[in-house]
Amino acid sequence: MRNVKKIASALVIVAWIGMMGLLVKKTLVVPAQPVTHQKSAGTEIEAGEEWAGIYFKEKKAGYTFSRREITAAGYHFAEEAVMDLSMLDVPQRITTAINADTDKNLVLRSFNFKIQAGIISFSASGEVSGTTVHMKLSTGGTVQETKIALEEAPCLEGSLRFVMAREGLSSGKKIARTVFDPFTMSNRKIIAQVEGPEVVIIKGKKYPCVRIKESFSGITVYSWIDENGETVKEQSPMGFILVKESKEAATAGSTGKPPDIIAATGIPVNRPVDKERMAHLRVRLENVALDGFVLHGGRQSRHNDILDIQLETIQDTQTFIVPFRQAGFQEYLSASPFIQSDSIGVTGQMKTIIGNERDAQKIVKKLLEWVYVHIEKIPTFSIPSAVEVLRTMRGDCNEHAVLFAALCRAAGIPAKTCAGIVYVNGKFYYHAWVEVYLNAWVTVDPALNQFPADVTHIKFVEGEIDRQLELVRIVGKLSIEVLECS
Repeated sequence: MRNVKKIASALVIVAWIGMMGLLVKKTLVVPAQPVTHQKSAGTEIEAGEEWAGIYFKEKKAGYTFSRREITAAGYHFAEEAVMDLSMLDVPQRITTAINADTDKNLVLRSFNFKIQAGIISFSASGEVSGTTVHMKLSTGGTVQETKIALEEAPCLEGSLRFVMAREGLSSGKKIARTVFDPFTMSNRKIIAQVEGPEVVIIKGKKYPCVRIKESFSGITVYSWIDENGETVKEQSPMGFILVKESKEAATAGSTGKPPDIIAATGIPVNRPVDKERMAHLRVRLENVALDGFVLHGGRQSRHNDILDIQLETIQDTQTFIVPFRQAGFQEYLSASPFIQSDSIGVTGQMKTIIGNERDAQKIVKKLLEWVYVHIEKIPTFSIPSAVEVLRTMRGDCNEHAVLFAALCRAAGIPAKTCAGIVYVNGKFYYHAWVEVYLNAWVTVDPALNQFPADVTHIKFVEGEIDRQLELVRIVGKLSIEVLECS
């Protein structure tokens, strides 16, 4: 159990993003075509509010409250969410608040949102000018400003569903949209399709609805919308469900322990694995579509559903003098919104750790040991941010990974975050780690202090949280057969 808590887990951010995807898919959307209102009163959005309970695998996990108001300039939309979840018996309360203002044509003008999980917080605000979003991000006591260019002016999907309801939700109707997600700081394509009428029964009451299927990044979310355009039920992967409820029912807490994300999603295997003695692992990956994942390359070799992983051998000569100057690696040397390798705190800590050392491999080992020893292993629901981890000095595998990657980049060593699964105590768990470039990419696990990482680290994705979101489509579905250990 101790090792599981050290890992716990990329699933934190995957679960959180999956849940936020269910909530925030209502927030910032670029429509396929400009949104216009007819002059008839029937197409106007009315002021109102909605309450919903959040459930994880049929156990109460929290609630959401959304409100829409008519303003002089257009509309104001607000949503709050509260969730009580657990990771390996460590309970945490997570709260979010989202506010947005639009013009009368539902074009976004400004927004802000905040996530709070214990002592860890992340907030962002934005102003829209034409097709450019000017954002301010606040985390770890620092404020970053950035601009994101979109092909079209962003609108609110939460308001578009009312317009869709007024226009008529005919079966088979399909709409493609490009979504800007402020949680992952990225765009993604959504395809929404009206599947047909369906009666939803909630606590014995029948609600005539239309079922809408939304697909993005291989993930499917279902919504049931009533004739007024209000959401009666929403269902996302991993067992998260939103159900329309009264304020009293939605805010009523659950009895017993909060739902445990990690315990619910560990992947059992057909035989035990002694990973400390292994240089090669062969597994069969079953029950999920594997296309689109980064399963082939480097130490991993895929043939259909069979995957071979070889332990890397690192020679003392596999190094260079920092900073790395070879062309083509700028992406892995530059700061990003969550891997802030150019911040004063990160660069200062890096210099303190490495001193006068200039050998890349020796620097990696110094940084690895420092992160492993000094960052407290605490399961954390958060958007992982290097400066926030440096402030709190705590976190799970995601926090270890982003801080280690930031320190490496600050030292002039290419580094990228990766996510997938790793074997611990009889099961595979979702996990995050790092690859560093030492004349070849090498797998490093700062949460487990492994250089190179053991062969049970199976990489599915590379990149930051926008890429980790893709793991949602296999969580709860993937099964693994161990074929060979040597």
